[in-house]
Amino acid sequence: MTAIDPHYEGMVAISARALTKIYDDDGGGATVAVDGITLDVAPGEFVVVVGPTGCGKSTFLRLIAGLVVPTSGEVTVYKDVSLVSPSLYPHLSVAQNIGFPLRAHSWPAGEVAARVLEIATRVGVAELLNRFPEHLSGGQRQRVSIARALVRRPQVLLLDEPLSNVDAGTRAALRGEIVTVTRELGVTTLYVTHDRTEAMTMADRVVVLRDGAVQQVGPPHDVYADPDDVFVATFLSAPPISLLAGALQVTDAGVVVDLGSQALTLPSASLPASFGNARVTVAIRPLLLFASGRPMSLTGKVHSIENLGHELLVLVEVGGVPSLFGPAAAFLSVRATAPLSVGDALTVGVGVDDLLLFDGAGKRIRFGAPLDRIS
Repeated sequence: MTAIDPHYEGMVAISARALTKIYDDDGGGATVAVDGITLDVAPGEFVVVVGPTGCGKSTFLRLIAGLVVPTSGEVTVYKDVSLVSPSLYPHLSVAQNIGFPLRAHSWPAGEVAARVLEIATRVGVAELLNRFPEHLSGGQRQRVSIARALVRRPQVLLLDEPLSNVDAGTRAALRGEIVTVTRELGVTTLYVTHDRTEAMTMADRVVVLRDGAVQQVGPPHDVYADPDDVFVATFLSAPPISLLAGALQVTDAGVVVDLGSQALTLPSASLPASFGNARVTVAIRPLLLFASGRPMSLTGKVHSIENLGHELLVLVEVGGVPSLFGPAAAFLSVRATAPLSVGDALTVGVGVDDLLLFDGAGKRIRFGAPLDRIS
């Protein structure tokens, strides 16, 4: 059920408890779109729900908005909620579109005009007030949609992939503008996207969804740097993270990560001897090319090069075995600025902080924590 709390006192703006939505399909089965999500959003917080297409993030937002009835669980939100809709009334001007929610509640014309001008100025469309939607660009239409949602000065703002249909340059500008205006107005914001860049650059906290369930919640940097599972590590990594199959060996010199044709030794790490030969997935973030000065190294040959302008993204063949969680071929991803050619031999320096280890179920292995889940 969705409850509207008229006695909201500023502790929690949005509260979801064990929220679940199951759809029956035509074949007599069922699809779990949202799977037991529990989440609190604080007043003024900007929370981004991120995940791949079909993971349930839009359904979750619609449950929060009260547009979809949950199968089980409950939602409590402040009474003043606004959902950004990309659809504009084609027969109304920009000013009339923005002011529509106020006119629908019989606000005096002078107050409507003043409020429309105020919010249009904030979102950068004041010079467009006399235009009609057909004469607006994609980015301008999105700004008008956001202005219309904010004109009532809601306490909670909900946005579902608002930048998915605008070009890259406009999208980058709008990211900052949305964050700025919601902070200035003190609006609690729940923002849904499949774009990891939006999630990382806009959020106070990110909620990573997969198959309708929460994988991890936290500040963007913390979730990126310390992922709980291999899905979070790969989904939030751009360029893609490298995944190699490996085995742990405990020696007098430290923990050895055996990659097959090569090995990495972590001298400062320790594991009980009983965990020797545990099968793991080794995730290595896209490395800057270092030939020396790093505690470990891998050698290989350049397999392919992608020129990104400011740097090269180089895939290096290091003789690794593909992980069950990764692509069919295993390569080390390296970021370089110096000219390279396919077939060049490389020695790549690896730091301890560049490595993430995951068990057979894809869960994170953290040294110093209980490791009985390794198998």
